[in-house]
Amino acid sequence: HLIKNYPEEKINDKYFDFVFLGKGKGDKKMESMKKEFEYWYPFDVRSSGKDLVQNHLSFCLFNHVAIFPEKYWPKAISANGWLLVNGEKMSKSKGNFFTIRDLLKEYSADVLRASLILGGEGMDDPNFDLKNSWIVKQKIEKWYDFAVENYKKSNSKQEFSKNDEIFLSYLNKYLKQGTEAMESMLFRTAFDRLFYQLQRIFKNYANYGKINQKLLNEFIEIQTKVLSPFCPHVTEELWEKLGNKKFISLEKWPVADESKINEKFEQQDKAVDR
Repeated sequence: HLIKNYPEEKINDKYFDFVFLGKGKGDKKMESMKKEFEYWYPFDVRSSGKDLVQNHLSFCLFNHVAIFPEKYWPKAISANGWLLVNGEKMSKSKGNFFTIRDLLKEYSADVLRASLILGGEGMDDPNFDLKNSWIVKQKIEKWYDFAVENYKKSNSKQEFSKNDEIFLSYLNKYLKQGTEAMESMLFRTAFDRLFYQLQRIFKNYANYGKINQKLLNEFIEIQTKVLSPFCPHVTEELWEKLGNKKFISLEKWPVADESKINEKFEQQDKAVDR
């Protein structure tokens, strides 16, 4: 976008050699373009459809290796399958063709993001199920209302009960698994561990005994933070409702405390459940 303000007659090989390769000297405008380029490069990951592996994605690698030093080469490339709608290939002739703008009239951006993530991962063809979108919408709204109603400041130094420790074990276990899935770009697995499984274990915890308010607050904070990449709008609003002044997008990702994961507790819990 900065090149539009640069004299056309000065755009030559020396110009590109300076901006992209750092060769020679440049004026202030060229330096600003070089700074812009180095902000974006090297890119962390290039995501695209599996049909482009044999052409676009391969040539992306060839061109970068031919032109740039290794420090500017792509760090990673990911490929995904083709999107299905309600189990069928999206097609105008079938009447199941939607643009993002069309779907935003029916669902929020957060609901769409979560629904698409749940459709699939890896090279599988993801399936966008419209029915699932309504279910996701209801669950996210229910979580929002629950968090607002139940988050209360607590300075309690009450010792954790056995039920608290079992819940903590599961909480850190699924936080660890979800984080590992995020690192591997397995976002459906991550959403399952960080939303559905955390919701399930909290429901069991609440059914088994008295809820520790301090632990409940910790759970709400962790759940809201890990939902942020999937549902950035609703979690940003919720984070403010919980009394926080800074954006949740600037918060650090919660780190699982593996010392709290106790397989013995979990086995006892499963035995009681059976």
